[in-house]
Amino acid sequence: MNTKAQVFAGFGLIAAGSVGAFAQAWNYTVTGSSTCSGNFTASADFSGTLIGNYDQTLNPTGTRTLNYSIFGTRPAAPTNISKTMSGNGGSSGSFNTIPVGSYRLSADTGANTVQLALLNTNLIGNSIHPAFPVNATVSYQSFLTATPNYSYPFLVPLSVPLGNAEIVSIVVVQNAAASGALTSTGTNTYNFSVTFPATITANIINQGSPSQSVQTQDVTATGTINTSTGEASLSMNITNVVDDTTPTPLPPNSPFDLPPPTGTGEPAHLLLNLTLTRQQSNTTGNSTLPGAPTPVCFADINNDGGVDADDVIAFFAAWDASAADYNRDGGTDGDDIIAFFSDWDSGC
Repeated sequence: MNTKAQVFAGFGLIAAGSVGAFAQAWNYTVTGSSTCSGNFTASADFSGTLIGNYDQTLNPTGTRTLNYSIFGTRPAAPTNISKTMSGNGGSSGSFNTIPVGSYRLSADTGANTVQLALLNTNLIGNSIHPAFPVNATVSYQSFLTATPNYSYPFLVPLSVPLGNAEIVSIVVVQNAAASGALTSTGTNTYNFSVTFPATITANIINQGSPSQSVQTQDVTATGTINTSTGEASLSMNITNVVDDTTPTPLPPNSPFDLPPPTGTGEPAHLLLNLTLTRQQSNTTGNSTLPGAPTPVCFADINNDGGVDADDVIAFFAAWDASAADYNRDGGTDGDDIIAFFSDWDSGC
């Protein structure tokens, strides 16, 4: 037996997925032919320290970092001195992914309206996460290294590669059902456009540090639907902008090979301890989401996958509470009983 809360939740699903008493509705699973093409730009300011990877016990032949001397004087091991550094890293590129997700479309050809509901999609999907090299411009205290022996006087900022920026996911979740106009393009075929409120959550790993941006904005979806077969597809553009000034430590003692000053030879092997002081990114995506349709059964009020006596009990529990506006005409009356049993008798 359903509880009253389950009954009203069932009617909530009906309301979210229908626009009229006899509207056609389908649930869609985004197919593998979906596409998303996008662009990504990011930058990050950072500061911290560098030190040689020498360890008296574990890595006695590692690089040591030492105070700078114009005479090249290098104290013997175990002297290994950390030096300060700061800089800015930038990354950019384009990506192509295969989104996954689902949504619901309801079409009322009498009123020439369509409703989009329950959209939930990850635009990165199961694709390999797009990753983009980060090139950094670094300022540092002058220092010497031992093993190998190099001199790094600070004269001008040094340009070095510093890991990757990686897009883990871009999730778009519809916050409320929204309606738009159906425009006929032929027999049973229509175009539509719907603007809906959505929460866009982007998860990005910048130089090893996870970052999440959650933004609420209106998104416009355009698409096509065949009201005979349910075949449909929708497209949408999204933009996610991040400007995060929360200090974020990167993984400690991150290995980094610093190129020799001459550009050739063995690199100096360092460990970096950095904190991101500001992260900025701009991600855009243009996606097309064809869906495999499954007809919605409105008479399955308790949403258990079947139409049976439990749905009748659920319907009348809501009807007795004046909350069974099954035909969506703004009231609960005998017309809702007729509309419900018309669907219930057919078993959807």
